[in-house]
Amino acid sequence: MTVSTKDRILAVTEDLFGQHGFSATTLRDVTDRAGVNLASVNYHFGSKEALFMEMLRRRIEPINRKRIELLDEALRRSGGAPLSLEAIWDAILRPLGEAVTTTDGFDEKFLRLISQSLVERNEFFETAHQQFFTEFKERFSPELARSLPKMDPQEMTWRVYFSFSAMLGAIIQHQKIGRWFPFLENRGNVDNMIDRLINFIVAGLTNSRVGEVPNREEAEVRS
Repeated sequence: MTVSTKDRILAVTEDLFGQHGFSATTLRDVTDRAGVNLASVNYHFGSKEALFMEMLRRRIEPINRKRIELLDEALRRSGGAPLSLEAIWDAILRPLGEAVTTTDGFDEKFLRLISQSLVERNEFFETAHQQFFTEFKERFSPELARSLPKMDPQEMTWRVYFSFSAMLGAIIQHQKIGRWFPFLENRGNVDNMIDRLINFIVAGLTNSRVGEVPNREEAEVRS
């Protein structure tokens, strides 16, 4: 199948971004690798920022659409009642788990893309985050609040932050778990990992002691 010039540019951009990040990748890098001239990039995208935004959009928007579809389906099944935390986090996690795997194993390019997105911070990524995750936040935040109505908003924010950190770390590093812990059963099964991760996150969100800040003086006395 013939790959269009636009798709070839986007594929090369994703590969270079995963290796070097946004700031360290130039349009010259893209054109040299894709075998096109700068006019082709300008014609299809107009700027480096627009090119990278389209590359991210192609990867992120299908995941978020699936997340919202799963959330809406869970709400239909619940008849409008507050959802279980398991249902909410299944909608958040399952599409990401599907996106990072292929019939041949892990999608290494996508894993590198996620990693670079986490470590690189600049105005471009602030704009990208607003564009791609505003609807996601607006749909899921109220459902989490409905499912945990007694939780202080500050505490909720901390726990959700830790939950997303666990999610991203587990997804990015999962292909290495077999080397680190070869004795684990189902270590290469992403669905199994997602099931365990959901249980872990729900336990953290509902444990009454998670939000307690340790008293360091008491801890030192006990030690």
